[in-house]
Amino acid sequence: MIFGSYQEVGTVTRAIGIGADVTRLIIENSMGDIRLEAGRTGLVEIFARFTAANGEELALKDSDVEVLTGDGKIKIKAIEVPKTLRRKIHWEIRLPMALNVRARNGVGDITANGLSSEHDLRTGVGNITVQAERVCGDSRFRCGTGKVNVSTHRLEGEPGLLTGVGSLTLSAGTSMLTHASLKCATGNVHLNMPATYIGRVDLKAAVGRISLGRDAGTIPVHTTIVGSRAHGLLGQGPGDIEAKTAVGNINFLRA
Repeated sequence: MIFGSYQEVGTVTRAIGIGADVTRLIIENSMGDIRLEAGRTGLVEIFARFTAANGEELALKDSDVEVLTGDGKIKIKAIEVPKTLRRKIHWEIRLPMALNVRARNGVGDITANGLSSEHDLRTGVGNITVQAERVCGDSRFRCGTGKVNVSTHRLEGEPGLLTGVGSLTLSAGTSMLTHASLKCATGNVHLNMPATYIGRVDLKAAVGRISLGRDAGTIPVHTTIVGSRAHGLLGQGPGDIEAKTAVGNINFLRA
């Protein structure tokens, strides 16, 4: 069984100094949670907690965590083990807040707190939760099955949120969007934008309803027996928001 009782084996810790030439951190994991936290400038601190299924023998060594640097990147992963060995690795990584991040997880949650960078986070089964100072560039947040919740003081660039089964929430204090895309197969979409947001809005719920809050009188909502569509402009600005769900509701609020 993949899911079952696991026992803690031990923790591997590392502290890696990095220069200004390193701009991106990459972490890859198969099973377990990943937690990213804003830390000190010029330093990446790694805490990898290993657990193994009850009855499995796992002899832990410092070399079981591999750190590679080069080409402006620092890459972190655990060494490969036989597929018959059932283990989870729960990561806590503290990194400079301006360092871009890319995290890949098979089964488990991804959490990122306090960063001011481009986020590229993906998990197969699990939730993604982000509390950021700034989300910028081509940031991507993707779950196969799970919830995506992104909250940031400053929202820039072209973020994309995607889940198969779950919900999507995007909240921002200030917005300088060029394009935001939120797509959900089954689940609700929540957009909490600043009152200063101006630009295009394109919302579609194939089976579900759309709520526009105080902007309900500005953008018409076209409804059918099962679905809703809202498309229009909230002032003349650069913003461009596209949100779609196949089965679920969309709530858009400027406050």
